[in-house]
Amino acid sequence: MVNIKFEEMLKMLRTDKGWSTYDLAEKINHSGVNEKSIRKWEIGLEYPEVDVIYKLSDLYSVPSEDLFMARQLSLEGGLEGINKRFIKCLCFWLGVSMKVALVIEILIYVFALVIAFAFIHSAGSRFA
Repeated sequence: MVNIKFEEMLKMLRTDKGWSTYDLAEKINHSGVNEKSIRKWEIGLEYPEVDVIYKLSDLYSVPSEDLFMARQLSLEGGLEGINKRFIKCLCFWLGVSMKVALVIEILIYVFALVIAFAFIHSAGSRFA
């Protein structure tokens, strides 16, 4: 499992076992770990604590080094910038696909530009 991102590895390992996010949360049995946090891990919005990574290693019977290397790969990728992170957040919050989230993001930018131009225009006419 070399050269795979942490979030991809976690989702693959969980689905290979046939577990739901609820099942995994029950098996981890750690305060602060629930279905929502697991979904966040699997789309790369957050990463589990070190002790939880060791627990995942035991549950999946994979070396903890593999999980840490995958986590490092994800961190080095920087989540492909803030734009990608924003799109992932939209996907998570709205429960939509990446394509729909991208369209929503573009609409937000266009709306923000229109508001900015309107503000600049109104501010400029006051001083003219």
